[in-house]
Amino acid sequence: MAVKLFVTDVDGTLLNTEGRISQETKQMVNQIRQQGMDLTLATGRDPRTCQWIIEELDIIQPIITHNGASIYDPVKKTYLHYQTFDSEELSEAMKFCKKRDIYFHILTKEKILIEKQFVPIYEKYFPEVFDLSIHSNLAEVNQPIVKMALAMPESDVPSVWSNLEQQFPGWYIVAGGEQGIDIHRKAVNKGEGLKKLSKMLDIKLEDIVTFGNYYNDLELLEVAGTGVAVENAPEKVKNAADRTTASCGDSGVANYLSSCLKKIVI
Repeated sequence: MAVKLFVTDVDGTLLNTEGRISQETKQMVNQIRQQGMDLTLATGRDPRTCQWIIEELDIIQPIITHNGASIYDPVKKTYLHYQTFDSEELSEAMKFCKKRDIYFHILTKEKILIEKQFVPIYEKYFPEVFDLSIHSNLAEVNQPIVKMALAMPESDVPSVWSNLEQQFPGWYIVAGGEQGIDIHRKAVNKGEGLKKLSKMLDIKLEDIVTFGNYYNDLELLEVAGTGVAVENAPEKVKNAADRTTASCGDSGVANYLSSCLKKIVI
C-alpha cells in the first residue's frame, strides 16, 4: 500500500480537547504534503462549521460532510454530491422527538433550520452558533433536507437510539457524539462517502488511511485501506480499526502521520 490520502474525522479526532488543531498536527500535515500525500476531512459537520479548519490546514481536497450525505469542494465552494429527504418523510421522527421532549434541528445544504423553542438549547449543545433559520413547525418546511440532528443528555442516547432504530428501520441512525444522534437516508454514512470521494480523486481505497473516534466513523474505518482509531474512542470503534494512535488530546493524528513519514525516510 502506498498512502496517497489521509481522511480524518474532526471532533474528538483531529481537534484536541479544547476544540482546536495542535501546532504539531499542522506541522505534520505540511510535512506529508511535501512527500506527495494529502489530508482532508470526513465529518458530521456541515461545510460552514468546517471553514476555519479548512483555512488553518489549507485543505484543497473535497471534504466529506453531513456524515457522508454530502461531498463539498472547499476551493470552488460548491457541493459535488449530496443525498436528501424531505420534511414529510421526517415528520414522524419530529413527532417522536416532540412527544419525548427531545431537541432536534434539520440541515439543508446551506442552512440550519430550527423551531423557535429550541434556540436556547441549540446554543447550549452547539457552541458554534450560526445564523439560524427559525420556524414555527419544521414539518411544514418544503426544502431538501440533508440531516436531522438530535441532542440530549448522554445517559439518554442509548435508549433513544434503540427506539429510533426500531421505529425507523429504513434510515441510517447513528450516534454522532456523546450527546447527539443523527438521522440520514439508509445508504448514507462516511464509508459510502469515502467510496465516492476515492472515485472522484481516482485514488484507490487501499491507498487511503482514515482516522475516527466514534460510532459514526465505523464505516469510514472499515472501508479504507487502513483505519486508525484514536485512543479516546470506545472499544467497539477501536476493535473495528486496523490501528490505534494516541488520543485527540495528545495529537493522535499527528503521531500517526509522523510514524508514516519515518517509514518513508527509512
